[in-house]
Amino acid sequence: LSHFFILRDNSGRISVLLAKVVDDLLLAGSITTMNEFYKSLCARLKVGRFIHDRSFTFNALNISQDSSSYSITMDMLDYPAKCIPLQLSPTRRKESDIPSTQEERTVYQSLAGTLNFLGHGVLPLACFVASYLQQQLGDLRVHHLAHANALLKETLQLQPKLYFQSVPEQ
Repeated sequence: LSHFFILRDNSGRISVLLAKVVDDLLLAGSITTMNEFYKSLCARLKVGRFIHDRSFTFNALNISQDSSSYSITMDMLDYPAKCIPLQLSPTRRKESDIPSTQEERTVYQSLAGTLNFLGHGVLPLACFVASYLQQQLGDLRVHHLAHANALLKETLQLQPKLYFQSVPEQ
């Protein structure tokens, strides 16, 4: 998320949570409050679609809310398919201490970026993996490429899903 805002009513209670990613907004709150916010926003800006469903996709996140318990599930179950391992031939693997090619470096950086996006979505551990991969760029060697594939495999064994239960008011 590039920005996150908490909007409060006059008594100080949270009325709307707002998350912004580039030109998309995600609102959380009561339907009445969100509709009022949307109308106010439309009065000032040109606004596209307003979706208020219990299940939708936002910035590669599948978000759904249970209608009885109000619990929220966020997942990126489709996203790991975009995390493609680096292609290394058996001959290339044996050259473990040789510097990587520019093409390998580009694919490696792309993999790190893909993992970073997954980490910022629902799997924080993937951010640590991406950070580790990026730290190797100064002296990227073939053994780093093979290690990246092993880290990718381990990371993708975790389920990219978050679950939030509603908290009873006190």
